[in-house]
Amino acid sequence: MSSPPNPTVLLFQDQQEVMEVTEGKSVTLSCFKIFCPSLPSSLTWSFSPEHLINANITEQQHQNQTHYYSDLMFTVTQHHHRAEFTCTSTQQQITTHSTRQLHVQYAPKSVSAHVSPAGVIVEGHSVTLSCSSEANPAVKYSWYRHTEGDLKQLQTEPNLTEPNLAISNTNLTEINLTGPNLTISNINRSHSGRYYCRAENQHGSQNTSVLLDVQYPPEKPHIHTNSVAVEGHSVTLSCSSEANPAVNYSWYRHTEGDLKPVQTEPNLTINTTNLTEANLIINNTSLTEANLTLSYYDVTGPNLTIKNINRSHSGRYYCKAQNQHGVQNTSMLLDVQYAPKSVSAHVSPAGVIVEGHSVTLSCSSEANPAANHSWYRHIEGDLEPLQTRPNLTLRNTNLTGPNLTISNINRSHSGRYYCRAENQHGTQNTSVLLDVHFPPKISSFCSRNNTLRCVCKVEGNPLPKLQWRLSGKVLNSTNEMKISEQTVGKMSLESILTIRQSLSDSSVLQCWTANAHGSASHQFQHITTLPDTGLHTGCVLLGFAIGASLILIFCVLTVCNQRKKYRKLAESTRDDTSGLILTQSAVTSNGQCVCADKRLLLPTSETLHYSSIDFTNTEPPSGEIRGLSTLTEEYATVRLHPANAHTPDSTNTPEKNTPSEDTHTAEKNTPEEEVIYENMKLH
Repeated sequence: MSSPPNPTVLLFQDQQEVMEVTEGKSVTLSCFKIFCPSLPSSLTWSFSPEHLINANITEQQHQNQTHYYSDLMFTVTQHHHRAEFTCTSTQQQITTHSTRQLHVQYAPKSVSAHVSPAGVIVEGHSVTLSCSSEANPAVKYSWYRHTEGDLKQLQTEPNLTEPNLAISNTNLTEINLTGPNLTISNINRSHSGRYYCRAENQHGSQNTSVLLDVQYPPEKPHIHTNSVAVEGHSVTLSCSSEANPAVNYSWYRHTEGDLKPVQTEPNLTINTTNLTEANLIINNTSLTEANLTLSYYDVTGPNLTIKNINRSHSGRYYCKAQNQHGVQNTSMLLDVQYAPKSVSAHVSPAGVIVEGHSVTLSCSSEANPAANHSWYRHIEGDLEPLQTRPNLTLRNTNLTGPNLTISNINRSHSGRYYCRAENQHGTQNTSVLLDVHFPPKISSFCSRNNTLRCVCKVEGNPLPKLQWRLSGKVLNSTNEMKISEQTVGKMSLESILTIRQSLSDSSVLQCWTANAHGSASHQFQHITTLPDTGLHTGCVLLGFAIGASLILIFCVLTVCNQRKKYRKLAESTRDDTSGLILTQSAVTSNGQCVCADKRLLLPTSETLHYSSIDFTNTEPPSGEIRGLSTLTEEYATVRLHPANAHTPDSTNTPEKNTPSEDTHTAEKNTPEEEVIYENMKLH
């Protein structure tokens, strides 16, 4: 008995062994065989892979007079792709079968992308992005990059000219597209970003993405500050560095040749405090609130803040940026500015300053920025600036920066000088005393009445000592020779010598002085004291009366003469006799101790008689007003000589000479004379 024929499996009447279908379509697989009533048979289905048994497949069997049928009905999915459906016929324990493979065409599914090698991607290495998908027929892969909000396709053709290349700072040799793979060699930070893979066939497309995170060590940091660092304020230094992953920042300071970290832990050590108010502490409690000024550092991320900064914080600060791929440093010089402090002035050369030399006053200060220095002098209670222009207060001076140079210095330069140091943050002053030394200088004179009185004034710095010497012998104060001294200011000394005894013709009186810089002396000549001449008071009064009478007579004659010359003037003043003023005075002058004729040093005093007539209310006929320069003065001199004096000429002739000239033209052998002047002025 021969075997029964194999059953026939049909897909839409298609007899191909590989049957092509499209996903989503409803299909029916039909298996049939010839019906033989005498030989009953059965049809069964089997699947490969077996998981299709659980698929939504419906089986339906039926027969007609000629054939026996078994139909499978289902909707095609991607899981049916390459599945094998086997129909088995069993008849009298004889089995036969027929198999058909189902090819399902479908759009890409399960698209995925991954980076190789896996893990951290470091700048400078190579990386491959791979894309995979399930699809039938096979897909075409395209790579895109998310740039500026758009998806731009990556291409690698040799004739690439499109401007939408998404990877910057690369060339074509760095990017290689091979099927689903994108390889980037010598990768750098610019390659970081999200990459998209598109899988596409005639049935559809599907996308996926992968994030490419290129890590790299820190770039060189940059430090900047928010403001100028001024003492007493706060300043913040900010450090920034580009790196992936983000860096940790550390701050260091260059101290004593080493880099020392800036301490910011909770146990912060405060090296310098300024306690401006002392307080009493009892049982750990302050009676009054302490005024404590603290300077400290505060680090927050990349920022270093210095509170209440002072000049000690000046220096170079370093910022270290570090991640697992490297470390970079940078530095910044912090220049703390402050107002002038510790201003001082000194004199050069040091020591004693002697008149005639040169001296330089120098001023120094601590300030940032550097201070401008100005010099002032204390004059009449005010501070006056010293200048070098023509109206310079001091002569022979030169101002150069902080230095004031005075050449050929003299005593007038002595005094207190002030230096002012100033910058945009404040000012501070200091002063120095300039004490100019000079040798002694003498001024002296003598006067004589009943005693000889000599005055000697000396000026010098330091204050000189003074001695009186008589014929080389130092005098001390006695009853006959009294010496008194007094200081005038800091550099002057006045000594008065009063002599009540007679001195010999050979006596030489000398004032001598000296200090550390020299000595000086003055010698008085012809100081012999004169004996009493026995002149009686009655004689003096008689002479005075005679002189006064002569003056009155002369005045009357003069007035008459003037009236003749100025008649109109006389008529205008006839009724006004109050304008005529007659004055008469007597002046007693003491003789000088130094004279060419010793007889003039006799104790007899000279009596000078003056008589003046002033016309104060008269006016000239022309009405002209005459000033002081038009005063007309006439003098008449009457000389009285003792009986034993020989005088060649004793007439009362009016002269135009001044009284002092008349006195010196008198006969020098006259021990005593009386001079009478008459003066008439017309206004």
